[in-house]
Amino acid sequence: MKRVFTGVMFSTLSLLLVSAMSAGAASSPSTLPGDTNQDGAVSCSEAKQQTVARFDKMDANKDKKISMTEFQAGTSKNFAAMDTDKNGMVNVQEYVVTWCGAPPKEAKPSKKAAQGDKKSLHTMMDSNRDKKVSVDECVTFWTVRFADNDANKDGALSKAEFDKKVVEWYSIIDVNKDGSVTTAEFTDRWVGICQAKKLKKALSSK
Repeated sequence: MKRVFTGVMFSTLSLLLVSAMSAGAASSPSTLPGDTNQDGAVSCSEAKQQTVARFDKMDANKDKKISMTEFQAGTSKNFAAMDTDKNGMVNVQEYVVTWCGAPPKEAKPSKKAAQGDKKSLHTMMDSNRDKKVSVDECVTFWTVRFADNDANKDGALSKAEFDKKVVEWYSIIDVNKDGSVTTAEFTDRWVGICQAKKLKKALSSK
């Protein structure tokens, strides 16, 4: 009888331990930047909110436009923030963790990531086309993006390499080439036309 009771107690405790571990794993907070509802992915609306916040942060004089000077100043701050070990270089670990809150993984350079002026960044990251960007999708995209930006392929992004890319990025975002980037241009670059299936269906039925 004592053995039966001990066995039952052991089984019960084991189940409770497994349940507690599962609950703990499920409740772990998302580290993906922009994932405000903590569901493990960045939706279209979350991406738009994140983009508007980025724009406002760069728009130093609050004229609803970002000049090249403001863009360079903002991206320089980003570079400094990414360079966590303060050695003047940004490695792939620092780069990807900044964008995705998770470490990089092996990924081969692809035309999809290289042709950054063809689609919005959110669309390019969303490989399964569910209008959300998961941690894995984010990590895959920015790992490849790092390789594309690392011009001399030494495994680290120097400030000179970064600054050269900044000029290219600004040129892509400034669609009408008037020397300033509007909220619309900035949002279109980051998010583009991104609507959840339910929302798209609702709009088309009106």
